[in-house]
Amino acid sequence: MTADSLREKNLNKAIAGYEEILKSFPRDQLPTMYSEIQTGLGYGYTSLAEVRDTEANLGNAVEAYQEALTIFTREAFPVDYALTQGRLGIAYKSLADVRDTDANLGKAIEAYEEALKVFTKQAFPAYYALTQDSLGNAYSRLAEVRDKEANLNKAIKIIEEALTIYTKEALRVHCAHAQDSLGNAYALLAEVRDKEANLGKAIEAYEEALKVFIKQAFPVDYAETQDYLGYAYSRLAEVRDKEANLNKAIKAYQEALIIRNRQTIPIDYALTQDNLGDAYTRLAEVRDKEANLNKAIKIIEEALTIRTKEAFPIDYAYTQNSLGIAYTSLADVRDTEANLGKAIEAYEEALKIFTRQAFPELHRMVESNLRRTKIL
Repeated sequence: MTADSLREKNLNKAIAGYEEILKSFPRDQLPTMYSEIQTGLGYGYTSLAEVRDTEANLGNAVEAYQEALTIFTREAFPVDYALTQGRLGIAYKSLADVRDTDANLGKAIEAYEEALKVFTKQAFPAYYALTQDSLGNAYSRLAEVRDKEANLNKAIKIIEEALTIYTKEALRVHCAHAQDSLGNAYALLAEVRDKEANLGKAIEAYEEALKVFIKQAFPVDYAETQDYLGYAYSRLAEVRDKEANLNKAIKAYQEALIIRNRQTIPIDYALTQDNLGDAYTRLAEVRDKEANLNKAIKIIEEALTIRTKEAFPIDYAYTQNSLGIAYTSLADVRDTEANLGKAIEAYEEALKIFTRQAFPELHRMVESNLRRTKIL
């Protein structure tokens, strides 16, 4: 039995147990116990959503938390109210990844703000910081949908506020997660303005996180932060010190891949392989063109053994586009006709997913690459 199937089995048992117990705790006779069970049920459904039926289970989680909140009001049970609002925010934020992104992020933000009416900095500093961090992440995510600069500025301000609490040794892990969140917000803001300065701030935040997320103690977080760091250096290479920053990006991705291996973390492994391949493709523009392109192609093709069209169609299309770019560049060095043919094949594979109807902007990008390759 796999870890996921065992987890699913245990969560199903827990949910069934909560639902059975609810039959014995009528809402009107034992309201407090009833609400505690509803919050447990909500947490169970939120966890099950990570394994299967994401949308349906998150919907069930939201329903359970909202039912709990009919008893856990701010006036009668302020701490339970705030805790449940925080969990409701998590459920809505996860639901935003599945559907109605803008609306569900708005509901998540509203829930976190309700929690903060109880979890003040003075009375509950740790919960205050945790909730601020979650709220900042929600604004960062909302920035991908609308009002990018304004929402990222809110996110940065909020996460920096959380970091005023995350200074004690006891909260150092939370501090590191907040630094990752801050780095991601600055990296996104770099797409809007002050690219070099904001990427510099992102890198600084990731490096702060890595002071806590050491490889031996926090391998998964270490790898995730190294991947973020690699991406920031790769983008900084677009502004200055191209070769030096690409080498730093490659080093960071390689560090991530010490942890992210094919057997245990295949999806993250493929993501970092794709990022590493792109870095080698760009390094080929500076030196050792053929050697670096050969490395890029080998790495990107490895990513495609996991990012298949059936399992991960969008990732598959992105990676096919990366492969097309690498083959197009290799055609400048050797076997022009054969490599251009491989580039065209890769772009055409990407366009099977990035159709004009479903992904108009991505379709235009790949179509443009394809047209340029066909006239070479």
